[in-house]
Amino acid sequence: MKKGDCHLRRIKLYCDTLVIPPGYEIALTEKSGVIINIYARSVHYDSSADVAFEMKLTPGAEIAFYTNSLPKGFKARLNTVGGESIVQDLFIEDDKFGVAATYDPKEQKTPKIVQRGFPSVEMDYIDYLARLNPDGTLTKSDVVINE
Repeated sequence: MKKGDCHLRRIKLYCDTLVIPPGYEIALTEKSGVIINIYARSVHYDSSADVAFEMKLTPGAEIAFYTNSLPKGFKARLNTVGGESIVQDLFIEDDKFGVAATYDPKEQKTPKIVQRGFPSVEMDYIDYLARLNPDGTLTKSDVVINE
């Protein structure tokens, strides 16, 4: 493998509170789809902005949020390599655990929004939440569970 020859495929972000800064853009240059799974107790963004974030979706790409709920008016601008661009409301239905934006140009021209059920394998690692104090600091523990 040559230097700089590493290709991201799956990114998992576990956090207590996800704060998305104004004008945030997820600019991935990978040719094949990157899958981003975000697990957070709460999500915050600048509600005065047109969209919470912008992302270029390559074929097979996906971004998923697993959280209690997304803020009202939470929107994403989703761009495809084919030049399509849509602004999409993202929300989690009452009986679901997450929402994902996916893109497969073989199946659809624009990104598709999919409600997600309980992510059984990924949720095996949810014990990270038990290691956080209410103020967001780590608990004092010598035991690392599920890592």
